[in-house]
Amino acid sequence: MKKKQLFALLGAVIIAISSAACGNSGNSSDTGTAESQEDAGSGSTSGAVDAEAAAQVIADAAGGSTDSQDSTSSGSGPTAASEAGNTTLSFSTVDLDGQPVTSEDLFSNNKITMVNIWGTFCGPCINEMPELEKLYAEFTGQGCGIIGIVGDAAGVDDESIISDAKSIIADTGVTYPNILPWDGLQDQLSFNAFPTTYFVDSKGTVIGSPVVGAYIDQYSSRLREALESIEQ
Repeated sequence: MKKKQLFALLGAVIIAISSAACGNSGNSSDTGTAESQEDAGSGSTSGAVDAEAAAQVIADAAGGSTDSQDSTSSGSGPTAASEAGNTTLSFSTVDLDGQPVTSEDLFSNNKITMVNIWGTFCGPCINEMPELEKLYAEFTGQGCGIIGIVGDAAGVDDESIISDAKSIIADTGVTYPNILPWDGLQDQLSFNAFPTTYFVDSKGTVIGSPVVGAYIDQYSSRLREALESIEQ
């Protein structure tokens, strides 16, 4: 394959990667909120792939191969995440104002709670937040809640990230609760990309596998399915 064709294919893959999910790169104060909002896509694509998959696409197109041929797997969204199984969440943490919250506080009054793990540097996360607020308004009366977890915050002393998160929440009009990560979050809600979204019942038990990437339609359908399964 000619170089021009290879570069065009690589460009298409990079667009797919950036438009629906961000890699879990942790704290990144150098990539400001404004830059994330301007440069990232809206999450309206059908999915995205990770860097290994991108390399494989290019190698296949050129007639070659890489060691990552078997690295892809199925899942909801741009990257696959492991099935949550019967994980039941139990934790204590604080909200962005430092007020203590527990898993029971967040889940017990809802039939289903959508847990959206996002990052302050992640454009797709920020771009979908007004839509999440609409979902929150739509489903609250049906017994559903939404909470956000600021996944790139290092803790209560991470003033820069907390400040960024508050600004983002104010700019996007979000009113649903947002909380900080707790010790053991990755053990209970594994994620390697932002946003990653789980669904949890009133007892804190994780339902099914997560949605990885910004996929509003999937959130809505998953909430409806979860409600129907509980009400049957």
